[in-house]
Amino acid sequence: SESEQCYTFYSYPIISSTEKFEKLDISNRWLKLLGDYDAFVSRCSTPRVVNITHDILYYDENFISVEYTTHQDINGDQFEEYKSVIINPKTAKLLQPEELFSGDYKAVFHRHVKAYVEKEDVYCNVEAYDPKSDKDIEIIYAITKEHFIIYAGGEGEYYGDFKVYIPLSELELTDTYKYLNKEA
Repeated sequence: SESEQCYTFYSYPIISSTEKFEKLDISNRWLKLLGDYDAFVSRCSTPRVVNITHDILYYDENFISVEYTTHQDINGDQFEEYKSVIINPKTAKLLQPEELFSGDYKAVFHRHVKAYVEKEDVYCNVEAYDPKSDKDIEIIYAITKEHFIIYAGGEGEYYGDFKVYIPLSELELTDTYKYLNKEA
């Protein structure tokens, strides 16, 4: 109806040319990897305001870590959802945790997610992070200079409701990414 209106605001970063990079334009090259933009602009079932932002959490010649936050106001109720990607800037390939970490990194993920859920009293499918589980649920994550971030609470839905910060110093990085622990 005429009284039901949706507004979508979308912002994204552009990394300009530097010595390390050719011009990398997140909006043109990788936006499609991030998901829901088309869904938000193509349908409106309830009045809402959606503000979608992208923040570059870390970048160097090996990867770019982008956090994608959706702030929604639906009939006065406000909430946020988080998504992210870690991209190799040379190949535009998405990096997976097994490419970044070796050792028993899944046990570290599980320990931190479980502790966060217990401390904050929030819902999360903690079993999805248990390395002994047979569940194959994609983990939504990002990296900063000091932390690996898991976006938990929306397991199986490709988003997270809250952030669990894991110090990089607690994870065993693969040879390609060992320099991160030296930077922290």
